[in-house]
Amino acid sequence: MFDNSYTGTLAQNIVSNATAAGTTEQTLASYSLPANTMNRNGHRLKLRAWGTTAANGNTKTVKLYFGASSVSLGALATNNKNWYVEAEVVRTGAAAQFFFGNGQTDTTAITPTFTSGTDDFTTALTLKVTGTDGTDSAGDITCKYFGVQAFLEP
Repeated sequence: MFDNSYTGTLAQNIVSNATAAGTTEQTLASYSLPANTMNRNGHRLKLRAWGTTAANGNTKTVKLYFGASSVSLGALATNNKNWYVEAEVVRTGAAAQFFFGNGQTDTTAITPTFTSGTDDFTTALTLKVTGTDGTDSAGDITCKYFGVQAFLEP
């Protein structure tokens, strides 16, 4: 558990991870947020991920998760393009948060996502970026960076 004045990087993955063959959702990078890390209202996290897509016309879906909340870039048939997805999470209660997500693939921006989540901060929470290939083809989505920053001001 962090004290109430921590600001900085909690997790950072700079190792490229690509989807394997198959059409099921696959975790490309993840971080387990320890229980009680965000122990005051107003504490917030910023999640970021970016990567590339393979040089083919297959459909590809990238999602970024904070517990049960997620933002998706949608199912796009992007060919050899860059992508990024990010989210900000603000604690509003012991089991309540605002979740804002945004992203872009090449020049296609997504409609921002805003939800009120109900993940319980007194338990460990999974933060992750996933990829789903629309065709059974390995390497359609590669995550090159995944990071989590904390802003836990008192």
